[in-house]
Amino acid sequence: MVIAEGMQHAKVCITSDATGMAAYIRNGENGFVFRTEDYQALAACMRRMIDHPEEALRIGKKGKETYDQFFSITSFAAHLDEIIRKAKERYASRQG
Repeated sequence: MVIAEGMQHAKVCITSDATGMAAYIRNGENGFVFRTEDYQALAACMRRMIDHPEEALRIGKKGKETYDQFFSITSFAAHLDEIIRKAKERYASRQG
């Protein structure tokens, strides 16, 4: 939840590869993913954002776009509608 909330607010998110959110992050584009327990990689990501604030703004904006695409209430509603539509179709096909 923390990564999704950070993305919602256009914050640069750094997470380990052990989280489910890592699948949504393209390293260096909309956030950062480091190998679990690799504290040097984590520190390098943090240092990069401190040294390049303009890049941090760009990555934060891309993270917000990712949030909007996959986690916003609008995208959630669209996915839920699709699941319900498919379930209705399966039910109707079984009824014959």
